[in-house]
Amino acid sequence: MERIFTGNTEFYLQNLQDIMEEALEANAAYLRKDLLPADKTPVSQLLHVVYAYVKGKGKDELTTAGLIDCLREIAETGEVMYMRCEETEKDAAALRKAFDDGLRHTAGMAVLAGMTLEYYFNAFEKGRHDAVYGKKVTRAMKALRTAVCVPYITDPDRKEPERKAEKPMPVRIKEYLDEHMTGQEEAKKVLAMAIYRYVTHGERNVVLLEGSTGVGKTFLFENLAQCELLRDQLTFFSYTATQLTPNGFSGDDVSDLFKAYKKACERRLSCPPFSPQFNMKGVIFIDEMDKLFTPNHDSHGDDVNQTILQQLLTAVAGTVTIEGVETKDVLFIFAGAFEDLENAREKKRKGKNVGFYRTDAVGSDDGGFEEETYDLKRELIAHGAPRQFMARINHVVHMARIDRESMRQILTGPKNGVLTVLKDQFERDGLTLCVENEGVIEKLLDQIMACNTGARGVRERLTAMISAYDYDMLEQGYSIMILHEGVLRGEKPYFEKGA
Repeated sequence: MERIFTGNTEFYLQNLQDIMEEALEANAAYLRKDLLPADKTPVSQLLHVVYAYVKGKGKDELTTAGLIDCLREIAETGEVMYMRCEETEKDAAALRKAFDDGLRHTAGMAVLAGMTLEYYFNAFEKGRHDAVYGKKVTRAMKALRTAVCVPYITDPDRKEPERKAEKPMPVRIKEYLDEHMTGQEEAKKVLAMAIYRYVTHGERNVVLLEGSTGVGKTFLFENLAQCELLRDQLTFFSYTATQLTPNGFSGDDVSDLFKAYKKACERRLSCPPFSPQFNMKGVIFIDEMDKLFTPNHDSHGDDVNQTILQQLLTAVAGTVTIEGVETKDVLFIFAGAFEDLENAREKKRKGKNVGFYRTDAVGSDDGGFEEETYDLKRELIAHGAPRQFMARINHVVHMARIDRESMRQILTGPKNGVLTVLKDQFERDGLTLCVENEGVIEKLLDQIMACNTGARGVRERLTAMISAYDYDMLEQGYSIMILHEGVLRGEKPYFEKGA
């Protein structure tokens, strides 16, 4: 709530009003709506006065539990009548006038205000605190309700609705990623835990995602950035390692990276529901790190990539301030294809099958299968990654190439499949996109797997097939496009006019 209270008056009133409405709706099952005060303005005034009073007096820690405890005291004693806070004197005066006019809503407003605080905490702040503090807030709110009998708010004939136990934050992040991306289970779990520990405990567990082009490294980060659970708490910033040079003469240097990150933070924090109070906490994703791990000598024989990595190393360590950004407040996620690693593995597979293998099942003596595992840090160091840099990375995750069944899900998935999304786009324009038969899907999958371009190739292939034919449909009055096997060989789709 502090982010809302410290905003300007318009920002504060609008956001508080919205949250109050959401809180009332969330608690609708045990509220007497017919007896609630029609004018909720005094509730927001009460919250503002309480916040400023607690802050000014240093009476309690500025926490949700502390504010709810203060509301309980107000409900029991009417203390708000005597509060004096310079910045809220107008609100306090309005409250006193309301009470003088006979509106005996002091206790009721305290409960409504407490419900608003509790709702905001559960919806937006709970993930940043441990379970012990969450229970403290619950106890404070229970004490407020117990201490105050407010018949026009709490219906005695109704029980408080049972609240389902909220899933842990990492589980909710992983479930969100599952909705938008197929496979790559380990990467999702590692990133969910890294983000959770960073948000709640300030731990900076650096992650490196290793995997061939098209396995979903960038897509995974993009989905993290869109997760509603995280968007209001962190700035997500993406960058490409190949943009960096040691001195910035022919590209960006590390200071330019943080300058751009700082601007991204400022843009995020300038938009509601974020407080204008400056906050540089966020996640920086740097792709194509494998390019920096490859020696790149200039005309003087110096390895410029080593210089860049050394500059990045101090930032990853969190010991410096760059362009006004405290690097200790930034979580880093790195990614790279490292094709040389996969090529080396492929040679081992085709050779004597020696290397990083664990035999659990098919092909083993007990009739099982062979599952490949990797000592990724050792592999990366063997292929040129600086030991000092790798020592700063907490987790290295291999993202495997996408198999055919996962690719089918990416193509035809009912919620976010590429073909499903394209069909929805057609429908928005009053058009229909359909596939002639299942054989078209199978042959399309054959082409995609043969190209070995990963998930990125799915949309590219479909877009190439559709080309500008959707425009031709609108121009010529067709409403149905049918993708047949000939389209895969460069032929035009079939077109039909609807009934």
